[in-house]
Amino acid sequence: MRRWFVLVALSLPLGADQLVYQKPPKEILDILNAPALPALSVNPTRTYAVLSATERYPGIDEVSAPMLRLAGIRIDPKTNGLHLAAFSSSITLVKLPEGTKIPVALPLKARAGTLRWSSDGKMFAFTNTTPTGIELWIGNPATGKTRHIENLKLNAVLGEPIDWLADNKTLLVKTVPANRRPAPPEPRIPKGPAVQESDGHGAGVATYEDLLENPHDEDLFEYYSTSQLVRVDATAGTSTPLGKPGILDEVMPSPDGKNLLITREHRPFSYLHPYREFPKEVEVWSPTGALEYKVASLPLPASVPVGGVQTGPRIIRWAANHPATIFWVEAMDGGNPKEKVPHRDKIMAIVAPFKSEPVEVFKTEERFSGIQFGKDFALVSDQGRVTHLLRTFEVKPGAEAKLVWSRNSQDRYKDPGRPVERRAGGGRGGLTGGGGGRGGGGGESLLMQSGSEILLAGAGASDKGEHPFLDRFNLDTKQT
Repeated sequence: MRRWFVLVALSLPLGADQLVYQKPPKEILDILNAPALPALSVNPTRTYAVLSATERYPGIDEVSAPMLRLAGIRIDPKTNGLHLAAFSSSITLVKLPEGTKIPVALPLKARAGTLRWSSDGKMFAFTNTTPTGIELWIGNPATGKTRHIENLKLNAVLGEPIDWLADNKTLLVKTVPANRRPAPPEPRIPKGPAVQESDGHGAGVATYEDLLENPHDEDLFEYYSTSQLVRVDATAGTSTPLGKPGILDEVMPSPDGKNLLITREHRPFSYLHPYREFPKEVEVWSPTGALEYKVASLPLPASVPVGGVQTGPRIIRWAANHPATIFWVEAMDGGNPKEKVPHRDKIMAIVAPFKSEPVEVFKTEERFSGIQFGKDFALVSDQGRVTHLLRTFEVKPGAEAKLVWSRNSQDRYKDPGRPVERRAGGGRGGLTGGGGGRGGGGGESLLMQSGSEILLAGAGASDKGEHPFLDRFNLDTKQT
């Protein structure tokens, strides 16, 4: 009898000392590591262009660094910023129009954030992330020289932590509170079970990553997101605290710099929603941090219909074409898109010193989808949820609104382009939180305008591909 023997090669694990990360051949590495094109931006006065060089790929040491997944964000506990936050390793200024290049003197092993310019273009500020925290630096564009503001650690968990006031010499900065105690330790024995209660009203909810899961997560989120707002004299380098520490989501100076629009998150936190949907207080503060006006107290949006919006004020912003006017949007259909009503939203406004009642500015037939400000008008858009009809109106005080554009939002071929804006104030127009937003807002920028003409920029989608364009558009004649 013939016997057959089969040899089986067993795949055995290699020793731990042999398991290392491998690199591809040099030809592939050369392609992957080719220098990326620098990011380009221009300062508010158009006197300098900024070229920022970034690293394409973070090292495995950065990717694998410990992080905290809390309330929809990923926190680096060593820096009190975001995990894998973008940064620049070198920055060059180009003087306009002659083109002279001025290297910015960055600290050793710099991990610099975006330059935030004063509105007169004479100074800039930026963050620098070190292994133990985030620093504040101020620079002079004429020389490229920079200096470190001592004794401040910035808190960048809830977005960019620095901005300029309208006086061009004062910075608003979100900092780690002085003398903060160590982070709360995880309890060895839980105090009790993690319990979630239903209010008895069923409602759909989106699925999010990295949400809070237990009381210890709540404590950690509150610890790392709490910041102290300070005023920094950019010349003297001195700082003055404003108000009390809190979970400061948004800090927006008014266009005239005389008031601050503050959004503070607070408990009770949610295990189903990210931090931007936590209960919040929206307030107006004086330059010294005193409460001047309460705009709204907003609860957790626990019962918002699918495709609907929260009731009460939302998208609360400064109007960029007024010194200190706050506007917001309110639903007129209970936030429910299934309700049949003549108007779904209304825009409300109140003017400093906030002693009078808010006034209604405009009502949209469909859901409000955005606003942009010109010198004496606003472009307001609404959009139908079912029809996808997207319309834009020119709204002027005391005049009937005029339809500017009307098209299907899914028809890219007929997209006229987006009106081009410029920052109304200093470096960015508000210390806002990162990641997402509250829907089509606006308010920090003004349209680039010459009389009745504005600029439109778009991708230029067509059946022959995309052909990006810049158009001059006349609001009176509707001609480009």
